[in-house]
Amino acid sequence: MKFLTSFGLLKAIDAKNIPRKDVIAVLNAESLHKFIINKVANELQFLSEDCYYPRVADIFKELLSQCQTTEEKLIAYSKSRYTLEKWQQKARLLHDPQTTLLIVIIQEFLSHRDYAGAIATINLLSLRFYSNKMHDYIKFCNPDYFRTAMNRLSHNHLFSQKKTIGNAILYLAHEVLKTFKTALEKDDTKYIIAMIFQLRGRIAQSSRSFAWKYYEASEDKGVTRVEKEDLPEKQTIDKKIRAESNKIGKEIVVYNLIDNDALDLAQKITKQNGKLAKEYVQNLPNTKFAEPIELAIYFFLKEVEDSKAGSKNDYIEVSKRLMSIKVTNKPIYYKQLIVKIHDQIIKDLGYLEYFDRLSIQSKGISRRFLSLYLGILIFNFLNT
Repeated sequence: MKFLTSFGLLKAIDAKNIPRKDVIAVLNAESLHKFIINKVANELQFLSEDCYYPRVADIFKELLSQCQTTEEKLIAYSKSRYTLEKWQQKARLLHDPQTTLLIVIIQEFLSHRDYAGAIATINLLSLRFYSNKMHDYIKFCNPDYFRTAMNRLSHNHLFSQKKTIGNAILYLAHEVLKTFKTALEKDDTKYIIAMIFQLRGRIAQSSRSFAWKYYEASEDKGVTRVEKEDLPEKQTIDKKIRAESNKIGKEIVVYNLIDNDALDLAQKITKQNGKLAKEYVQNLPNTKFAEPIELAIYFFLKEVEDSKAGSKNDYIEVSKRLMSIKVTNKPIYYKQLIVKIHDQIIKDLGYLEYFDRLSIQSKGISRRFLSLYLGILIFNFLNT
């Protein structure tokens, strides 16, 4: 069998026709490593929420850009190299460009002895498999049933053994990579195919048995019920918040959005040094802040939604409230992200020694200014 691609006329079972280096270009391995680790960490912290299904599609689009490849190239590559058993021939999984790209990235990391990068990438692949299966098994998810199902899992269930779904997914990914590491390094397609099916199969098995418990809980009158027609609406709110967070974050870090009205008002309220305030705002548009800014905006808008904040003054109060938190058991939260962004800006500006000499009160004002600026910017953006 042959097919025509941008690489020319290829034999379907000749893997050597498309070298891996012609499919993806890893121009900055360190940047790619950090990007994937940050994305996985972001998805894992959301995975602690009931009914959260990882969003890998957006990450895939960014990976396509970073690796300078296309879905067409990836499909051609997979079709040129995978000889399938009869029972596998109808499976779309092996010629899925997302799966192919992540496998190739894993191999690239391993070829440079970056095992941490390979682990992070197979974690991302595992999160994708989990998300796909859960969308199949539980399309409209009720948090009450979900939580009840988690509590009713047997001690032998992997989600229960590993305490959380996230931990279980990481465990499976690690075990599978450990088993097939040599095959990936040698580019042994027979075992790579086996690895893909094994990883998805083990995730599907755990997800399917969890779904059974979920539907058992849905029949239990002792569980608080949510009307079916309400479920999509509840999911749509969170989806909308995530979309808005992504949109505003990109406006700031990619399109260099600077809100002078927010700058003036935040500086006036906090009495922050005018020169520093302006420098902070000018240094915020930077792609290295893409992840923490989007996440901070998400947490901010969640609080806006929960508190029914509507006016600019309400948004100012949300900022103050979120920055006043002193103790929390959450691994990632709004104030932590703002402090991280603020301190990195201070470092970039070369003000570390100056900042270290400030009083605790002055340091607090500096960080609250940045939060307030972001909060007012969000309000202005959504109401313009």
